[in-house]
Amino acid sequence: MEMLIKNFAGGLSAWEALSVGERHTRSQVALQTLHHQIGEQRFASLSDAEKGATDFFVWAGCCMHKELNAVKGGNAAMTAWWQDNNIDGPIILMNRDNTAAVSIAPSGAVAAQRALAVSGRGAVKALDLSGLVFRHKDDKKGQQDSLRFYLEAQLGYFLPWPDTSNTWYQSHCDGASAWLVYRPLYSPYLELMMDRKDSRNLTNIERNVYNAFQCPKTAEEMACLSVWGNCVGHPYMRQVRGRLREHSNLLDLGPLHARLLDHLKKMISNIKIVLGAEATYSAASLDGKPFE
Repeated sequence: MEMLIKNFAGGLSAWEALSVGERHTRSQVALQTLHHQIGEQRFASLSDAEKGATDFFVWAGCCMHKELNAVKGGNAAMTAWWQDNNIDGPIILMNRDNTAAVSIAPSGAVAAQRALAVSGRGAVKALDLSGLVFRHKDDKKGQQDSLRFYLEAQLGYFLPWPDTSNTWYQSHCDGASAWLVYRPLYSPYLELMMDRKDSRNLTNIERNVYNAFQCPKTAEEMACLSVWGNCVGHPYMRQVRGRLREHSNLLDLGPLHARLLDHLKKMISNIKIVLGAEATYSAASLDGKPFE
C-alpha cells in the first residue's frame, strides 16, 4: 500500500484527479515493483541448490534451424562424396567472369584452373540459379510472369517455382522435387526463352541452369534433397510447428527426436523403404503421412 500511495502523485486527491488510463498504468508499475521486491526477498531465502534450479534456463532455438542445419550438413557431406570417392562430380556452374576466363585462357593455364576451382556445382548451386531465373526475389527480374503462362498451358494450372531466390526454409528440398518431377517442362521452356530473343542465346545464368538440367549427377543430388524433404524434413516440421502438433515446448520433444533418430537409422540400413519398387510413404515418411 505504501508503494501505491507513493504513486498517487501527491496524495489521494491528486490520484483521483488522474485519468482512468493513467491510474491503471501507475497501478501496474507499482504492482510490478512490489512483485519484484517480494521475489528478491523470497529468492534470497532459498538454498544454493534451489537458487540454481530456479536460475537454470535452457535455450534451444528454433526447430526450423535444426532442420536447416541438417540439410546444410547433409549437403556438405553429399558434395564431398564425389571427391572422397575419386568420382567426377556434377557439372561446374561458372559465373560470367570465370566462363570468360576459361574460354580465353590456354588449356591448363593457371587462370583457367583457378576459375574452375572456385566455381560452384551441384544441386544447391543449380537451385540457387534456377530461383534467379524462374522466380527472382525482385519481381522486375526473372521469368516468373512468362513461366506462369507456359505452365498453365502445359499443366492447366500455375505451379510457381519454389522460392529458392529468397531465404525460405525447405525451399531447396521443394525445388529439388520440382526439378525432378517437372524437368521435362523446364528444359523446353529454356529453349523457348532462347528462341524468343533477338540474339538467340541464353544468358550465362540461364545457360548454367539449362546445362544443369541435362546433368545426371546434378539430378542424383536433387534426388537426395527431395528424399530428405519428403521423408524427414516436412514430416518433422509438421510435428514441431504444424497446427496439429502435440507439444509446443522443446523439452517435450524428446520422444519425437528419439523417433527421428530411429527413422534415420532405418533409412540408412534399408534404403529400399524409400527407393524400392514397393516403397510407400507410410514406411518412408517420418510421420507415415503422404509425401508433401
